[in-house]
Amino acid sequence: SLRRLFPDIEPATITAVINHTLRARDLYLLDSRVRNVEPTYIFNGFTSSFEESTLVFREYLTVDTIIFPLHTYFAIVLAHNPDAHGLAAYFFAHLTHLQTLAAEFKWDAVRQYHTLFFNRRSREMEANGDYSAWSRPDIQLL
Repeated sequence: SLRRLFPDIEPATITAVINHTLRARDLYLLDSRVRNVEPTYIFNGFTSSFEESTLVFREYLTVDTIIFPLHTYFAIVLAHNPDAHGLAAYFFAHLTHLQTLAAEFKWDAVRQYHTLFFNRRSREMEANGDYSAWSRPDIQLL
């Protein structure tokens, strides 16, 4: 079962991944490094209370803060679809493309591209089970 393969990932997060409803802004939920960080607390003026914050991870300040959880995301999708031909190749092509962009362009632009690209691919997978677009750069977003 997926819960046995990924025991440190919340079941609701695994469900969001396999249903293709997890959005780019929530990829940090798949980052194992988040579990090893002391919580940061911020003051919420609306509720007048302190709340635990994962802001450092949600800001995706470096390519690693996206690549690490993407590996887990792809591992979950692959484990859920073991007979999907070409799926691993699509995902590896995207990881290579993302790292190439990060080496060549300003990080803010790459992060924005990633967010839009990831969310588009998620909607395509949710709508029609099409995974192939992960293997191709989206020229409209560049």
